[in-house]
Amino acid sequence: MNKEKLLSSYFMSERFFTLIFSIWFLLFPFDAFVLPVSIGFMTVYPQLILTVLLFCYLLWRSSITRLIFYQKYALIAYFLLMVYGLAYLPFVENFRVGLMDVRSMILQFLYVGILIFSYNIMGRKLFENLIFKLAVLIFIFFSLVAWAEYFTGIHVAGYHTNKLLNYPVGNITYAPVFIYDNPNTFLVYLFGSAFIVFLVKPAFLKSLKWSFGILFTLLFFSLIADSRIGKFLSIGLILYSITGYLILNKSVIKGFYFRSMAFLISALILVIFTHQMFLGPLWKKNDTYLLKSIVAVQIQNNKPVFINSDSLAKEFGKDSLLNAYKDYTSKGSKSSNEIRKNLLLNGAILIKDFPLTGVGPGQFSHYTDTHKLPYSTGTINTPHEMLTELFSQYGIPISVLVLLSFLIAIRRAWQISSKQRWKFFQWIILAVFIVLLGSMPSAWFVLNIGWILTGLLIISVESTAIDSYEQ
Repeated sequence: MNKEKLLSSYFMSERFFTLIFSIWFLLFPFDAFVLPVSIGFMTVYPQLILTVLLFCYLLWRSSITRLIFYQKYALIAYFLLMVYGLAYLPFVENFRVGLMDVRSMILQFLYVGILIFSYNIMGRKLFENLIFKLAVLIFIFFSLVAWAEYFTGIHVAGYHTNKLLNYPVGNITYAPVFIYDNPNTFLVYLFGSAFIVFLVKPAFLKSLKWSFGILFTLLFFSLIADSRIGKFLSIGLILYSITGYLILNKSVIKGFYFRSMAFLISALILVIFTHQMFLGPLWKKNDTYLLKSIVAVQIQNNKPVFINSDSLAKEFGKDSLLNAYKDYTSKGSKSSNEIRKNLLLNGAILIKDFPLTGVGPGQFSHYTDTHKLPYSTGTINTPHEMLTELFSQYGIPISVLVLLSFLIAIRRAWQISSKQRWKFFQWIILAVFIVLLGSMPSAWFVLNIGWILTGLLIISVESTAIDSYEQ
């Protein structure tokens, strides 16, 4: 009997809960890729099982009435979003894609619930310290994977690696993808783990010796993957981190290292303005750069003979040759900027045509695939933007209801940050950057990093009250 009581008390203990929560959190980067088992109509995997068990346990242990108002509201808003998706599912045109979207909405609600309930059970200090340690571990793990893929060019085989066989060798060949089969999706997880660190330990972003290692890792792999949003986010955070550090450490400006660096930068500026500069193709759109990349092969006496671009330009004319090459390389496809613009325009049309109900869960891609939208997006059929994805598929009323959860959280942050307003504005900056991060993947609401960031962004307003950073 005593053994049974001891065993029961252990399973109810804080230590056991922390262990299970940690395993659940560390498994989220792998999602269904670790030990999946198909049971016909769905796939079951350890992280999914832990998600359901943790939520049920926390719902049993917690009292919703004891939650702060903004936490209650967030739970209700995401619960209603899930219920709305479930109720709409039988009426959508493409049930299969709708089912996948509804699955994501169910899991999003469970994730948000787990994070909010866990925060209230553990308490702020324990929760923040645990999430911080786990997020740092995940970021280091992602970084190691990224460097390994970059140096070796070895990736998990998939649709992306099949496309690589048809591309010339370049940065994209070595851009990390991990198990996500897409460099942009990997970047979302890399950035997401960094944002989790900054959300739970806000002052960490202003500690240059720690933040710069994270931020330059983000910038480097954004450059490798040629992600414009990634480059913008990482450069923006670097500038913010430097500015914040100098504001908090004004004495540094008078120090030896700052003045010496200012002298070196001044010398660099002098060199720049007294010498003629070479402008690469990024800054000078000159067809000469493109011309030099053209190499043709001709068969002579049953042997391949390579012909350089200058000879071809003399024979066919420079403009004619370049136009033919551009048509060949583009294969009639549109630029990424035009595709993104058309996706937004198509989303705006769906919002206009279905303002109250939305077109239905997962139906943005269905309407695109069946050519019911006027603007061409090539093979891209997903919104590529968080707000467009939400409003076009679920309608204005339920979408506004969901967004209100963040406005109410902002109000809470303003109220409790009276002694440290900089923490409030930093939280706002991170929130805006997370919204921008939602424009990086093909679809935001299907990624579990999005569900975790949603829950943590709401909870993290509490970190604006006092400085929770412990070096």
